[in-house]
Amino acid sequence: HRGWLGSIVCDKCLWYIFIISKTNFINLTKSTKTILWIIGVVIVAVFIVVIAQCTTSTNNFAKKVDEPIKIGVITALTGDVAYWGESTRLGADMARMDLAKEGINVDFIIDDAQLDPKMALSAAQKQVNIDGVSAIYSEFNPAAIAVSSFLKDKDILHLYDAAPVSPLQDNLNTYKTFTDFRTGCQKSAQLLKNRGIIRVGVLKNNLEFGQLCLDGIKSVYSDNAFVETYNPDTTDFRTMLVKLQKDDIQAIFVGSFS
Repeated sequence: HRGWLGSIVCDKCLWYIFIISKTNFINLTKSTKTILWIIGVVIVAVFIVVIAQCTTSTNNFAKKVDEPIKIGVITALTGDVAYWGESTRLGADMARMDLAKEGINVDFIIDDAQLDPKMALSAAQKQVNIDGVSAIYSEFNPAAIAVSSFLKDKDILHLYDAAPVSPLQDNLNTYKTFTDFRTGCQKSAQLLKNRGIIRVGVLKNNLEFGQLCLDGIKSVYSDNAFVETYNPDTTDFRTMLVKLQKDDIQAIFVGSFS
């Protein structure tokens, strides 16, 4: 499937990203944290090398050897998930050095979007209209949707590392590489049902990945899935949990990443 090209190219990398994003770092030893951090940097480098090589293989993006190929990177360099963006920045540096060894001159233009779709859109507009990039790699739900919408009528490759699937419907130059929330939640739900769990609660994030996860759960539990929706900045879940408890649930799904 077109939208899963990134996963096909680097399916093992995707698996490690899933592990890292789900890991509770508080309980890990210092040496283990260091190893996982290094793996994360290498994964980002692999993704960006894939973009660069796809770009160089397309006639429309052909450049002179001494003229750099410009690739935009939109991630979070400040805010709550800045640690992720810093790994991406390091990955871009590694990719640039690896490509230079092959005689490919690449200039990565990296912009901060935090988790704000307006910042992501502004960054994409700058990278296309001012920096003149040939491709964009973006991360997180807000950027994936905002950037893909902006690039819809433009001949620019876009690879995003996020859960939404809607961007794939609007732009033939857009590719996705991230875990499949609908399938993952469906399999988890089926596992619980096979173990005798009849009624489940769902804390659904009010972003697209939350709906994808709910769709997967509903495909298994139908009306026996009771849902409470929350916004990404929610920190107090007590009221929602009380409501779910009154529904006599036996398990709770929380579709998220950390």
